[in-house]
Amino acid sequence: MPGSSRRSGWPSGAVCPPPRSAVYHYFAKWRDDGTDQTIHNLLRWQTWEKHRRSADPSLVVLDTQSVHAAAGVPSDPTGRDAGKKVPGRKRGLAVDVLGLVIAVVALAASHSPVARTGDRRVSTAEGRFLTAESLAFLGVAAVPRREVLHLGPPKGAVMRLLKQLVPVALVAFVGSAIVGAVQGSSLLTLLFGVATAVLAVLVYARVVRWSERRPPVEVATRGATRAITRGALIGVALFAAVIVNIALMGGYRIDGLGSVTSAIGLLGFMAAAAVTEELIFRGILFRIVEERTGTWLALAVTGVLFGLSHLFNPHASLWGAIAIAIEAGGMLAAAYAATRTLWVPIGLHFGWNFAAAGIFGTEVSGNGATQGLLHGVTSGPALLTGGEFGPEASPYAVVFGLLLAVVFMWLARRRGNVVPRRRGATATVTP
Repeated sequence: MPGSSRRSGWPSGAVCPPPRSAVYHYFAKWRDDGTDQTIHNLLRWQTWEKHRRSADPSLVVLDTQSVHAAAGVPSDPTGRDAGKKVPGRKRGLAVDVLGLVIAVVALAASHSPVARTGDRRVSTAEGRFLTAESLAFLGVAAVPRREVLHLGPPKGAVMRLLKQLVPVALVAFVGSAIVGAVQGSSLLTLLFGVATAVLAVLVYARVVRWSERRPPVEVATRGATRAITRGALIGVALFAAVIVNIALMGGYRIDGLGSVTSAIGLLGFMAAAAVTEELIFRGILFRIVEERTGTWLALAVTGVLFGLSHLFNPHASLWGAIAIAIEAGGMLAAAYAATRTLWVPIGLHFGWNFAAAGIFGTEVSGNGATQGLLHGVTSGPALLTGGEFGPEASPYAVVFGLLLAVVFMWLARRRGNVVPRRRGATATVTP
């Protein structure tokens, strides 16, 4: 049925295949969790048994080739082939006597077939990966079940940044203008705010898939609700801790209830702000800068940019921008580094902002007074309360935000998500 094949995304002539997107979804999933390698092994074993051979081959044909490393590649993942006098890397292919592939690996050129390297871990960033089930044929004594070797990020970082940043920023700009125009209606603000957030995610996913030729796993729908909820609870709890400490010092008090309808409108407004800002600053800027400079430098650079972007707010101040760079720019980037999903920082960002404006009725990032569920009043020295910029410029917010960033970076390091600083490459093999 040619019509069906066209609708499913396959070339015409195919006989009723599943939708192409579904096929690719399972391919990517099986590739990442090792199912593809398991299937490959089972099919190979069945072929051996069909030819009345043992499931474990007694003879393996191995061929290796040493190749020069590209200019700028660090010395850690490379070496020098003592026999062929070639500095770089060594690629190997192992097949059985039937010609079936057993393993494909890439190692430092200095690696010897009789080497004993022990178990090791490969630190990776996002990009393209080559997997190998076994290195035993190279003489490695302790072989990890599945080793991942990073081949580097897609080339053309500047063009990728522009291809992703321009469409997402356009959605953010237009959505912000529409939400601002309908702020008199809480219901319309909620609807257009949520619509802006959803559209921004869809556009981001589309441009990432187009410009990087990969599934946008950082905004995968699976587990999104749970991650957003977890992040939002952390954000609300964090701001609550800040406002409680300010209140204990006499800088905040509650003068009755606020407006429920206003809080409903703030749900949409804060959803649009949290999603678009996280997609731009963490999803695009941080992620692409991290590929080239490593996690720590990317965290610092994008944190500064995030703080500077708040200088354009009506009641902005230099100290407020510095505070935002530390407590929000650094903390949210650390949250992404620890989880490698944008849903947690999006939830955290939304929870923090909505708690500030929609619950406690305080000013957010110098954007003017808001009316939330509570009628909150701040008073006292600006150093304590944050002044016209809001509680985000208080020392409590900076300290608590910094502490949470430290926790997230500890988690990122423990999970192997910290990308080291490098010159011209994006992977380091660590013993």
